[in-house]
Amino acid sequence: MSAWEKASKALITNLQDSLKRSTTDEVVRFCSFLMETKSRDGTVYYIAAGRSLEVLNMFRARIVRSPLNLAMRPLALSPKPQIKDEDSALICTGTGETAEVLSNTSNWLVINRNIGLISSFAARDFPSTIFSLVSKPNVLVLLSGITPKDIQRRKDHPDETLTPLLELYYDKTVFVPSPTIFELTALIFLESIIKQLLIGQ
Repeated sequence: MSAWEKASKALITNLQDSLKRSTTDEVVRFCSFLMETKSRDGTVYYIAAGRSLEVLNMFRARIVRSPLNLAMRPLALSPKPQIKDEDSALICTGTGETAEVLSNTSNWLVINRNIGLISSFAARDFPSTIFSLVSKPNVLVLLSGITPKDIQRRKDHPDETLTPLLELYYDKTVFVPSPTIFELTALIFLESIIKQLLIGQ
């Protein structure tokens, strides 16, 4: 079996695992979280770093267009945003230990408590710092991919948003690094959410 086939199978296995552990209620709550922000004329500010930020950038590119027309923008790149009670934050962090994400989340909580959180089962079970900051999010989505080793590494290097490739493939047996599995799972989850949002229009 070629390397790309093994990588594909690893991704599919993790996607299937996340699907088995997700519930319809969870998806409905996530969609409601977004649409209720829109109904209040609020903005969804998103908080992430590294590849997770790129995942939310792609999600934003889809939902800000017609017919959904949700107002969504990255918190870190918004020049002095005037955050209102009507607004919400959407956080995506696989390890729950990235310094930039924790800092932005702490700042957000001073002003607003509306939060949706996308993280990993491992981060919840560790538990990671993000769960001490956001103990009761409006909606929580947990996905597969991250391992305790990934979380410990991020704790040791909280300001490093991208793990060096040499460490990700240190023993030459990992065909898809676990952070990438998490991010691709999040990307596909959010793409599926768009379909659900469109049905609800």
